[in-house]
Amino acid sequence: MRLLVALLVIGVVVYLVTDRAPVPLERRTSEEDARPATGSYADDDRPLRDRSVANISARDGELTADNLKRQARAAADRLDDARVIASIKTKFALDNELSAGEIDVDCEGGLVTLRGTVASRDLAARAAKLAENTDGVANVRSDLRIATSEPH
Repeated sequence: MRLLVALLVIGVVVYLVTDRAPVPLERRTSEEDARPATGSYADDDRPLRDRSVANISARDGELTADNLKRQARAAADRLDDARVIASIKTKFALDNELSAGEIDVDCEGGLVTLRGTVASRDLAARAAKLAENTDGVANVRSDLRIATSEPH
């Protein structure tokens, strides 16, 4: 059962990451083609549509390559964060007393934040320790709350 939950968590994380991943450049609509280029091409007052492949300068190619490298790095960072989240949630799912459904795990650049409610301080400490001992984790912030017993 725990393995099934772990696989489900990993599948959801992969879906969310791939759903947000950058998409390839698509063909512009004719309305977009009619507008002059801006940004990197601001020093060239010709519309982008008037530039043929032969007329694109090396500088333009470098700017495009730099932009693609930045996008690739950002996508790789999101994938790393998703991998960290999946690893931590899998550890929680396989733990006898921690439930993956009760603890929300966020990760950005190796900084992991745990939110949710656990039954005791010991479980909160165990959750933080499991997260800390995961590859790719630089720091863990625990915003876990301890469940209080309500009188019946």
